[in-house]
Amino acid sequence: MAIQFDNHELDSKNLLDILDSNGWLQSDGRPSFIENAVVSGTKTFTRRMVGLKSSG
Repeated sequence: MAIQFDNHELDSKNLLDILDSNGWLQSDGRPSFIENAVVSGTKTFTRRMVGLKSSG
C-alpha cells in the first residue's frame, strides 16, 4: 500500500481531525490493549507520514 500526502492540501492536524470525526480514533466502552495500540499507532503513523512528506 502506498500513501502520498500533499502538505499543501492536508496537514497532520486536519488528517487527525478527519479520522477522529469519522470515529476511527475512538472505541466503545472500555478499550482493550489492542484498541489502545491501534488508536495510538494510527495517530503516530499519521503524524509521521505527513511529517515525512513535508520534510522531503
